[in-house]
Amino acid sequence: MAEQAVRNRRSSIRWEDRRAWDAHDPENMRAKFEDRAALVLDRLNVASDAYRRTIRYYGWLNGIAHGASLATGIDVPAIIGDLYQIAGELRA
Repeated sequence: MAEQAVRNRRSSIRWEDRRAWDAHDPENMRAKFEDRAALVLDRLNVASDAYRRTIRYYGWLNGIAHGASLATGIDVPAIIGDLYQIAGELRA
């Protein structure tokens, strides 16, 4: 979705709308996950907090992938529901 956001912004004919997006290559999104997430989620939206929750889940994913375990365990059904809510807030 981050790639589509970059393509959408770069296609504007107004330079003022696309200038920050021209620095991103949608074919090579080698930016940090946090930066790619910020392309489609508002970092400063404290009402929904979707960006922060996304980064937290990403941290859990990386920890588990590298052998860490969570002391409290994971409530998978709750996380799935939250991920669907976050997906509804994505903006391309």
